[in-house]
Amino acid sequence: FGGAVVDVNIFGVFGTCALIDDGSIWCWGVSSTEIPEKVSQFGTNRVAVAFDDNGFSACAVEQTGHVSCWGNGESGTIGDGNWENRDEPTRTQYFGPSLRAIDVKISGLTACALVDTGQVYCWGLDYYGSLGDGGGNAARNTPSLISTPLWGNRNATSISGGSSFCALLNDGEINCWGDNWFGAVGDGTTEHRYAPVIVANLSRPAYFIEKAFAGHCALIAGGEMYCWGSTLENIPMTMPRTSPKLAFQSDLIDLNTTFQDRCFVFTKQDIRCWGTHDLINRDFNRTIPTAVADFGEGRL
Repeated sequence: FGGAVVDVNIFGVFGTCALIDDGSIWCWGVSSTEIPEKVSQFGTNRVAVAFDDNGFSACAVEQTGHVSCWGNGESGTIGDGNWENRDEPTRTQYFGPSLRAIDVKISGLTACALVDTGQVYCWGLDYYGSLGDGGGNAARNTPSLISTPLWGNRNATSISGGSSFCALLNDGEINCWGDNWFGAVGDGTTEHRYAPVIVANLSRPAYFIEKAFAGHCALIAGGEMYCWGSTLENIPMTMPRTSPKLAFQSDLIDLNTTFQDRCFVFTKQDIRCWGTHDLINRDFNRTIPTAVADFGEGRL
């Protein structure tokens, strides 16, 4: 790559993209690309600091606070005011005066960005409420502020994509919205939510949230991990949970997921995964968290 890897996003069979410390993005495994290829430059002195992709579209946050997207744009997912596909990174329309994006997530054909004021803007297809603006829009091709009457003076500190979207608020509460077929919104129902609702039954404030196929997992104070939606079992579509369930009780420090696998970290020496791929001891299908084989002597 010519630099150190800062972040990697794996979307199952659709491919992998990596963010490099020079602000470039490289992707492979998409459109029969077997080796990493560099995504076209964002422009002079413009580099990426965060990104997300889903195998159909991708978006990146630039160091300037702008968001650029590329790929499938027929549902407005590029956010540039058009309904066209884009082969190269194209800036979305701006969020508002002096607002800078700090993160972006993609779910299906919808994208959402967290800006530095703690607000969330979404654009693209309104799939069962994924725009979070209260409903009534088939799609939006420019960013729109989500509806947040439940937030009061609170704001979001991070966001998560997946089959639905979630926002972690600054007091540790989690709000989710969108597709709720498998309980991914976490409010105890399977009703689709067109604006953010409170995730039920978290015993303590959360400090981290991550997508997990058709659901989400959160780390809460004390290091416990709670999951909801279709996330917990070997076959992702079985036994959905409509509200958070304690999945693991220990001192977790990090969590990461791919299209079909989930991994969490206790320490740098103790990583455990479960899911349907062969990353765990070169075998398939683990229904419970299983220790990853040793990286080798002196490698953490």
